[in-house]
Amino acid sequence: MKTSDAPPTTNGEHDVEYWSPHDLNPYERNPNKHPDEQVQQIAASIEQFGFTIPILCDEHGMILAGHGRQLAAVMLDLSHVPVIVRRGLSEAQKRAYVMADNQIARTSDFDLDIIASELKSLAQEYPDFNLAVIGFAAADVRKFLDPLFGEQHPDTGKLLEVLRVSFDDPKTKVESGQMWDAGLHTVCCMDVFTMWSRWIHELTPDSVFLPYAGPLVLLTERAKTKRMVVVNPQEYICGMILDKFVEAKLGKPKLRK
Repeated sequence: MKTSDAPPTTNGEHDVEYWSPHDLNPYERNPNKHPDEQVQQIAASIEQFGFTIPILCDEHGMILAGHGRQLAAVMLDLSHVPVIVRRGLSEAQKRAYVMADNQIARTSDFDLDIIASELKSLAQEYPDFNLAVIGFAAADVRKFLDPLFGEQHPDTGKLLEVLRVSFDDPKTKVESGQMWDAGLHTVCCMDVFTMWSRWIHELTPDSVFLPYAGPLVLLTERAKTKRMVVVNPQEYICGMILDKFVEAKLGKPKLRK
């Protein structure tokens, strides 16, 4: 099972060994599922940063931690991966560790301000860097950033009429890849990650980056004093953002040529 092409290196009381990923066996009752999209993200991370975290297994090759990394290694057709072998654990300890490894990670909190700041900083300072390897899929961005940017309170008064829900198609017809100017603000109908090179130049030190914002984003108090750069891949939502801007009598959006 173990391969000896690379010498073990010390990692505390346990040594790092190098095994073929095909010799590692997943724990059949692992509660953490790894869909193909996540495995692809892990694989992209390994290609970008290297295999930085060894897989943990028992002496028989059963994985205790690192199921996703093993799947990504197989996907990348790696011949060897770093492994730490934890010998001597009882069956109860192994099963408990698999549960603990999955659950403890979920008890941490994210600082949403820092996440937003770091995403913006990375995109600005390193324009050639592939942000997709960070692992923030569209769903992740909505989960972490929407509470920060999407729950702003609109102005009161006449704008209450704008809050009605409409199931009709937006009057402003927006197509993917388009960029619209709405007053001082910019609405980009683009994917945050795969099309970032198209919208990143819109960011300035005084602008506010708003990924996946909702229809009322340009009606908030902050929009009165800050230039908003809205990036959303959904044509319908971008159309609604511009419609609400018009309905609030804030101006007429213009398609960027």
